[in-house]
Amino acid sequence: MDTITVPITLDGIFRPQAGSAAPEDLSRCIYFTMVAEDPSQNWELVLGNQRIPFILLGLSGIIHSPVSDGPEFDTADQLDSLIETIESISSPYAISVETGVLWVPTRWLDLAVQHWQREGRVGAGLSRGQVFRISQELFVHLWRVMDERAILDDDWSKRMLSDRQDATPPLRFAQTETDVFATWTVSHLGGSQGTLGFQSAP
Repeated sequence: MDTITVPITLDGIFRPQAGSAAPEDLSRCIYFTMVAEDPSQNWELVLGNQRIPFILLGLSGIIHSPVSDGPEFDTADQLDSLIETIESISSPYAISVETGVLWVPTRWLDLAVQHWQREGRVGAGLSRGQVFRISQELFVHLWRVMDERAILDDDWSKRMLSDRQDATPPLRFAQTETDVFATWTVSHLGGSQGTLGFQSAP
């Protein structure tokens, strides 16, 4: 089974000033989520051969890939198609596409860009609007750190800050999706970054 990764977009870079007591510099990233805030009937949970009816309230699902055509977004049309498909679902479901926030250590993002550049690619350093792919496991850990006020796992920190190269790194810079999300933003927000923060990478 292929490892699921989630696209996250850098929306705000935070670096503590010299002498700061902050234990970790965390930067603000955003991701797409689909949300159903109104009660919706006629849903069923299937467990084995059992079908359990329930009322859906407060669903929040993390969007990680296009409707079809592979695990990552190659064109802005794929992003359009996904959003239109979700938001065209008629009542009583009323599902909308929103954005969520994930706080990621800035040093990890720096290293992801540096690793990408080590492969002979040319680009600037960390900047707002860059898109990264994060593994489901690491995404869930960082989400719990934020949601449950948990402590950042030292094992993750050691792994992310090590010099070794993973065949499938848990956090990597995604140049193609950076450009795709920037194109989508220009077409929908008239060139304004708005609250999404998507912009072309230099």
